Amino acid sequence: MIHSKLDGIVRIAWEDKIYFDEIKLKTSRHEAGVIKIMRQQLKS
Repeated sequence: MIHSKLDGIVRIAWEDKIYFDEIKLKTSRHEAGVIKIMRQQLKS
């Protein structure tokens, strides 16, 4: 997946503007995977 697209999805997930089910439909990433990415971004 393109990095900038993933950043956008993570940003709207943080803002609670999208449900994890919608993210899964758009990206095939499960909730746990998105949360893992979100936590990695917090650490960086």
